[in-house]
Amino acid sequence: TLTCEGLTGAGGNLPLAQTYTLPLGVRPALEVTAASPASNDVAADEVALSFTFSTPVTLDAVRKAIKSEPPIANLEAGYLGDEGREYHVTTDLDTQTTYKITVDGLSDTFGQKLAKAKTVEFKTGDARPRIPMERGIFALEASATGYPVWTRSIGKYEVECAQIPKDRL
Repeated sequence: TLTCEGLTGAGGNLPLAQTYTLPLGVRPALEVTAASPASNDVAADEVALSFTFSTPVTLDAVRKAIKSEPPIANLEAGYLGDEGREYHVTTDLDTQTTYKITVDGLSDTFGQKLAKAKTVEFKTGDARPRIPMERGIFALEASATGYPVWTRSIGKYEVECAQIPKDRL
């Protein structure tokens, strides 16, 4: 609140007859207030990266200001949430790798510039175990030796199959 009281004017003007009060809205300086992940041993698959800002920013501004070492595919393909105050992106990363993500040179929608760069560092662990395979209708030729199935970080698995009679398809 801005308050003026007891002021006398220059050149013989009379003082204010009553106290003048004006409510003010202020905004904080632009800064990165939170970032994640912020720990080590992050699973390397579908990593949710997020940055929270003290004031609203534009998507183009964030995409230009965010960089990583080593480079992260699709880092600039994120989206804004919370009325322009949060940047989110989900991506796959390399296993057992230390990443440094830096936000630098960012300006908010009010024209304020980030006073200093913000760097977040974390290390990925292993990828989550999984078995990716073709889904839906998948045709195998009679000469095929099998159905392709890929595994990641799985040492052993069992498969159960059943033949479906043609009249049941």
